[in-house]
Amino acid sequence: MSDAAGKALYDEKTKRIEDSIALRRPDRIPTAFMATFWMAKYGGISHRQLMYDYDAGEDVARRVILDLDPDMYMLPHLNTFIGPTMEKLGFKQLQWPGCGLASNLSHQFVEGEYMMADEYDRYMLDPTDYNLRVMLPRTTPLFESFRKLPPFSNIFGNTQPLLRYRTRDISRLSLDEVCPACGFSGAMLEGSIVGRVDDMIWYHGVNVFPTAIEETLGQFDELTAEYQILIDGGESTARMTIRCESSVDINGGAAEELGKRVTEGIKRAIRVNACVELLAAGTLPRSTGRSKLRRVVDKRRDAES
Repeated sequence: MSDAAGKALYDEKTKRIEDSIALRRPDRIPTAFMATFWMAKYGGISHRQLMYDYDAGEDVARRVILDLDPDMYMLPHLNTFIGPTMEKLGFKQLQWPGCGLASNLSHQFVEGEYMMADEYDRYMLDPTDYNLRVMLPRTTPLFESFRKLPPFSNIFGNTQPLLRYRTRDISRLSLDEVCPACGFSGAMLEGSIVGRVDDMIWYHGVNVFPTAIEETLGQFDELTAEYQILIDGGESTARMTIRCESSVDINGGAAEELGKRVTEGIKRAIRVNACVELLAAGTLPRSTGRSKLRRVVDKRRDAES
């Protein structure tokens, strides 16, 4: 087939598919091809050969696509020609021809409790971290060392920064800003450093950074710069209390209204519920210059140690 004929055929198939997507009447119904072990039967080879013999598998796939002439197709390399790769991974959730099964059988799932009953909340709050540090090591021995990695955060949450540098500083990545100085429009850091990995608090499945709380409290003129984060209870019953000082003498309804606004601001910033305790100015400990001020009092850690 010449280049011109090939382009014409490609344009014809593309238009057929685009017309169907746009709910326009195509010249005919478009066809799509995706198969696994049916290709082995069509090519006269075993299921095991299809999974392990790349050359034989590609030859069969090419014949199938040319003979059936579908408008679109999925190459089988990622879901069928995977025998050697799966063996190296040691994947536990599946058996296949040549690994636990006879040469002409189909895949068989290996049933098991791969996610524990008490892990659903952790998964829903941060699926990226859960899959990398829990599910992959549990189902694929090659990734056992991933259990020792520092927490990975969900790339979709503003409160869960994506970048963790070797220096252990954490920041966010922006893809839509333009540098005013040079006009650069690629990926760049958004704002300042968010926090430190060693300062991070793991609280009910969410990575909480004290700096996020500090920035939120700094938005209220009625508060001083002093604060303390108190966490007590067990891992599943932990409670977080933000202790902060009022810079003005308020009580009654005004204090209640300020506490409500601060509570809402904290929840927006860290996406978890926390109690806010308003104190009189001068109540919280100050740094004496001889030791680092302890902003976080995590009694869960104290109890473990």
